[in-house]
Amino acid sequence: MGAKHSIIKEDHTKFPFWCGYLPDADALELLKNKNEFILRCLENDSLSLTLYGGPEKISNFLLQKNNSGWHLAGQKSTEPTSKELVEFYWCTKQAIILKGDCDRLESPILRPHWLLSSAKVWFGDKLGEGAYGVVYKGELMDGGTVIDVAIKQLVGKDMKKEQIANLWSEARIMTGLRNEHVIRFYGIVNDSKPFSIVLEYINGKSVDSFLREEGADSDDKMRTKIILGAARGMKYLHSQNPPFLHLDLATRNLLINWNGRQKTLNNMVVKVADFGLSKRGQKHTIDTDQPTNLRWLDPDSFRSKSVDKLTDVYAFGVTLFEVFIRPYEFPYAKWSARKVYEQVIDVPKAKRKRLNKPEGMPVTIGNLMEACMKFDDKRDERPSFEQIEKIVDNIYRKM
Repeated sequence: MGAKHSIIKEDHTKFPFWCGYLPDADALELLKNKNEFILRCLENDSLSLTLYGGPEKISNFLLQKNNSGWHLAGQKSTEPTSKELVEFYWCTKQAIILKGDCDRLESPILRPHWLLSSAKVWFGDKLGEGAYGVVYKGELMDGGTVIDVAIKQLVGKDMKKEQIANLWSEARIMTGLRNEHVIRFYGIVNDSKPFSIVLEYINGKSVDSFLREEGADSDDKMRTKIILGAARGMKYLHSQNPPFLHLDLATRNLLINWNGRQKTLNNMVVKVADFGLSKRGQKHTIDTDQPTNLRWLDPDSFRSKSVDKLTDVYAFGVTLFEVFIRPYEFPYAKWSARKVYEQVIDVPKAKRKRLNKPEGMPVTIGNLMEACMKFDDKRDERPSFEQIEKIVDNIYRKM
């Protein structure tokens, strides 16, 4: 089965420096020296030879077609095809003159491995959909191997700028992440619309779905292994330099994969997923007027309008509640979002309501939940994920 929705048919796509619909921010990251260049499509579908234009600057030379053939805007040379036009300027080092500046195609920058060709991706059955788009099961030709993948595709060809920006932000965050407990990112298909992110295929469910549907058969040891996998994934993310802040940690964003046919404890691997809200760095400001998941939000981060590693630690504490409540329910289930805001988030310390530990939660896990959710003047006493992983691993080994 071939790739869907391919709109770029010209043979210039065969160049190893063809980068599809690459945003300016990513072009700036690739082009660091004079006369370095790539070939890409701009947001308006124009085909462009994009060159280094100086520090934090790029120059775009549009490829245009008329009755005589293909030419660069403002330049005289004409060739029968876009490929031959690029080859002419590349092989002859013909000067490209624009506003007195002289550029030449001397050093092509190869397409990064995570920019995937639509020809190497096959779509299969639909797995689910939401406001962001549709998720398919599919296959990816990775070298000489065909592997199962999940393909997260934006809906429709008329993609909103915000959707596109969020997709690229998620892709940039995930590039280079390699850990058993973090869902693997293979790349983004950007030579066709709508764009797609290609991820590791997970044969299980999200943790919240698993607990809703199969929680009755899940003992404390299995639940502890779930939080151990989450802790290991978060430890890895926070250990990067600069660190990755997930900022949307919850059981809905933890996925279970089974390394084998049987759903046994030894075969279960939990992976951190969904990096749509993630940031990289020690600290970031946030817009508290934007919709957010208040039930998992650190009240201190809301008041300071800033997020850091401890923001994720607080969310992990809430996630512990989710994993050990029987039967499963989301935090503050009997409260509206407005009541959560009024009773937990935007309220003086003395009146703030705490999330109660679930009945039957192991004492050691309950103590960890309390430590993760310390606030106000005790916020800095929250443990790091390095400490959390050690604590949970020790609890698990004793079970």
